[in-house]
Amino acid sequence: MRRYYLLSSLVVLAALVFTASALAVDIPLKFIKFPDGATGLTPVGQISLRLTPQAPAGEWKFPKCTTEKPLYGLVKIGSAERLLVLDRQKGGDKYYNRIYFDANANKDLTDDPVVDGKEEIDSRGPFCRVKFGAVDTRIEVEDRVLPYSLRPELMLINLAQYSESKLDPKILPRFVQCYLKTNCVYTGEFKLDGRSYSLTLADTNCSGSFTDKFEIRNINYPRRLSASAQGDSFYISSDGKPDSIDRLVYGDWLVIKDNLYKISFSPAKGTITLTPVKENIVPLRLAMLPERLSISTEDGKNCIMMFQPAQTVMIPPGRYRLFNYELFKEDEQGDLWRLCANATTDTPYFTAGQSDSALLEFGEPYAPVITAANRLQAITVQSQGQTKRLPPRVPIVFNIEGTGGEFINDLSHIRGDKTKIPLSQKKNLGHRPAEPTYEITKTDGEVVTKGFFEYG
Repeated sequence: MRRYYLLSSLVVLAALVFTASALAVDIPLKFIKFPDGATGLTPVGQISLRLTPQAPAGEWKFPKCTTEKPLYGLVKIGSAERLLVLDRQKGGDKYYNRIYFDANANKDLTDDPVVDGKEEIDSRGPFCRVKFGAVDTRIEVEDRVLPYSLRPELMLINLAQYSESKLDPKILPRFVQCYLKTNCVYTGEFKLDGRSYSLTLADTNCSGSFTDKFEIRNINYPRRLSASAQGDSFYISSDGKPDSIDRLVYGDWLVIKDNLYKISFSPAKGTITLTPVKENIVPLRLAMLPERLSISTEDGKNCIMMFQPAQTVMIPPGRYRLFNYELFKEDEQGDLWRLCANATTDTPYFTAGQSDSALLEFGEPYAPVITAANRLQAITVQSQGQTKRLPPRVPIVFNIEGTGGEFINDLSHIRGDKTKIPLSQKKNLGHRPAEPTYEITKTDGEVVTKGFFEYG
């Protein structure tokens, strides 16, 4: 009898374990504010404020300003607009270096802390960067008041030669640029099928939301370009050490191994929920096994994020296009390399669901692509008060293309010291392969010019 009950208990336990794998996973997330000098993964989003010499309409309470002409900028964080005012700490200061910020959004800038900045003069010209400490505020989300943190930063040109009282708002951005940079994230850890993972959500546009969804930017240029998307940042790692390169743009779906999950984030509850999707899904085979990969929906307004996906993954049926991916691979000497690539405007769509053999083609074999401008570029330089015209030039661009029509945007040597692949000798570029060379000849073989390409 005891044996019978033990067997029954094991059967029930096995059923519970199996059922749990199909249930939603709630992952607790905690709000993290970056301290001064923070290291590690510190994702920073930003927004540029439109500044004006006139205060906005409405009943505002302002502190007494030192400068002749304070500047004003409005920003919406969460559901409320907040006003920022630029001032000087002392009357003789060349640059704006003090900020009043309506952190509590009550239209009274006299009851908030004064924020003073530190100037960093650029030795290469009349530019100055002013950095400020963290500005903390609170925002309303889902009927709750939650913390938020940002850091202002200014890029300035000395305005002493101009009459600030007559400064035209249209040319103001040439002299004063104000950025608000995010200074906080949500992070959490969870286990799935016996493996540990870490998550980080980051706000890319200082809006107060951490789940602004993926959307392809509508760029219509006559030449081929890498695809880009707006949206908040999603970082997932199995070693707890993601870096900025590991960014995915937040979408509604996440594939881990061969499981598809619907994602939802509740800041009020402090949880992100992964709900397994088991119905109305179809197989998609991947040409390679990436560390991270994203595919965009046909309308460009959502994406499926993937982390360490299996060779065949399950996704909702529809038309998609590759967006980006990250690969790790060892060379013949055992050194580890990382490759990151982005789709281009030429990357084709594919359909999942028409057959069981849908294949996402990308990656190897890679091929070099050199593009030359279709017209000459005139070059003039100033020397000793005189204008000199140099011989016209033809810009040429070197790219590496994968089989999905994607361009490599990063190739880095990240571990080991035995590689036989030549590395760049340029400062701060020693982790990348040596710059490729080129030679241009006439039809009869005469060399016209030769040189090497440069990164960037």
